[in-house]
Amino acid sequence: MSYDTDNLRVALTGDVVTAPLGTTIPTTADAVWPAGWVDLGAVSEDGLSEDANDTVNQIRIWQDNAVARESKSWAPSLTLTLVETTEDVVDLYYNAPTISSPGGGGTRVQIGAPKPDRRMFGFTLIDGDLVERVIFYVGEVSERDSRSHNFSDPSGFPMTITAYPDPDHDGDYMERLYSSLPIVGGS
Repeated sequence: MSYDTDNLRVALTGDVVTAPLGTTIPTTADAVWPAGWVDLGAVSEDGLSEDANDTVNQIRIWQDNAVARESKSWAPSLTLTLVETTEDVVDLYYNAPTISSPGGGGTRVQIGAPKPDRRMFGFTLIDGDLVERVIFYVGEVSERDSRSHNFSDPSGFPMTITAYPDPDHDGDYMERLYSSLPIVGGS
């Protein structure tokens, strides 16, 4: 068995950004995010957790094993905890609340019933000089986990962001850009 440890990736750092649907996307993994993308700040030390959420139906016959596979659903997602309390993070976590600055200073956040809040998301994973970028053409916070408030951990905003098919990209959900991706075995 042959392997190359230079092909192992560890996401040492990166960023999480969001933008309105239809915003210009970068053309390379290490390009600067174009105008319109907003950085959502620090992510907890747990980083990002990716899930394909692939559900498959195996069609079987009595005389044999699986004859065919039919994809029933696919909903790629990333789970993370944002740890900075900013207007952009509060807006995302609390599903587009009304944010205002009443007289006398401070900020008021009025939270109502959830409503659709689809937007683009970008995730950059960096390992030294190697960069991988994941872009959800259409995404939405699909789960908001419990926030913890104590004296030893930041009061983060744990969430899962799910990608949806985008008709403007031939029904694709996302794209991945790599600064370097070795081709093994040739083509």
